[in-house]
Amino acid sequence: MSTKIICAVGGIRAVYDDRLLPLFDALGSVRIERASEVEWDSSSREWLAVHKASGQVIGRSRNRQEAVRQEVEWLERRVSIFLT
Repeated sequence: MSTKIICAVGGIRAVYDDRLLPLFDALGSVRIERASEVEWDSSSREWLAVHKASGQVIGRSRNRQEAVRQEVEWLERRVSIFLT
């Protein structure tokens, strides 16, 4: 499995992976923020993955694990550099 990360001046963006902990330790101070949330929607009776900044539904399923999979897939498509 690869971990996708993008580096920019002053920051790194990635889908969190515990394998990145040595990098975080080397960087010193690290701020981690969620880009999305997966929550149960009672009205549709589905798990919805929602991008926090835009409010866009990025995944949906009756199965939470599937909604999380869709969430990670959507987020990883937006990151362009791979670490293996």
